[in-house]
Amino acid sequence: MDQVVSKIKRLCAACVLLMMLQGVSVASSAGAQNNALIEVYFVPMHFVFDGQQLSPPEEQRGFIFNSTTYVPLRFLSYSLDKHVDWNGETYTVRISDPNTMQKVSIHEYKLNRAVNRDIGAFDTSSLASTPIEVYFEQVHYIFDGKSLAPPEESPGMIIEGSLYVPMRFLSESIGKVIEWDSETYTVSVETTGTGEPGTKPGTKPEGPTQPVKSPTPSPSPIPTPSTPTVPQGGGGGIIPTQPTPVKVAYATLISEAESQMAALRNSAESRLSALYAQYKAESDTSRKLAIAAEGYAALLQIDAEFNGVLSALEGRLVANQYETTAVAIYRSQYEAEKEARKAQLLGG
Repeated sequence: MDQVVSKIKRLCAACVLLMMLQGVSVASSAGAQNNALIEVYFVPMHFVFDGQQLSPPEEQRGFIFNSTTYVPLRFLSYSLDKHVDWNGETYTVRISDPNTMQKVSIHEYKLNRAVNRDIGAFDTSSLASTPIEVYFEQVHYIFDGKSLAPPEESPGMIIEGSLYVPMRFLSESIGKVIEWDSETYTVSVETTGTGEPGTKPGTKPEGPTQPVKSPTPSPSPIPTPSTPTVPQGGGGGIIPTQPTPVKVAYATLISEAESQMAALRNSAESRLSALYAQYKAESDTSRKLAIAAEGYAALLQIDAEFNGVLSALEGRLVANQYETTAVAIYRSQYEAEKEARKAQLLGG
């Protein structure tokens, strides 16, 4: 009889486990996240390092927000010959001098980002703001072992998996001299120099003078931050030209995975509810046990399908050079909720 009761409780646990697929979202143990819709100015910025003009990836353009120039942290750090290490669990970014292998990767990155464009005055008369969704995070910055933080009014922000920081904060923290030309929107840095940054005589502070709206909270799901990986160096020889793959936005990958998990949740609810209804209507003990076994098998299949969604998500994140922390958090939440439900029911 005890065996029968135990299996009945397992069936009950199976029926309530479907609830764990509802409302799953990525959360960080490092603190609450705050997403917002802000107005920014995208201008044709030029970045010149030791006389060489470099450009960030097209999907990681710099912009101006509240008269502060924001740039992707990894791009500017590599351009300044600094290594970047990101810890997605603690939201800590470490910027330090690279080792020999890291120097090779950084050198290759800079070769891939080298451009030769005309630098001239930029007409701001038709400059218009653009609304974008960002995530303000409590990120810990460590520069060569020293903990620093950007000004409170100019926090770092995450956009589609990339961390953006105020350009001046990053340059000052690394100890490089930066010059800003407001007529051509050109950032000039001498990597061999040190000292306090400044602007060229007669230039104005960073950014246009147009007013920018204050951030407005948005209820969108919050992704886990990430920093794109550095392209790795290859061997010698001629490499055939291949079409450049289109990078899928981080938010798109997360949204598609969550849609699949929601569909799985609905399917699980339908399957387990039907079995539970059969179980309640059945009076024969042996038949109840058969239904319980069927419910337990269904749970195992749901587990497999859920893990399949996460495996696919992980593969797509890696293919698009994003961190995979979100996968671990989804799986951890799933298992934790499952164990909590089992303990709650089997202990009753």
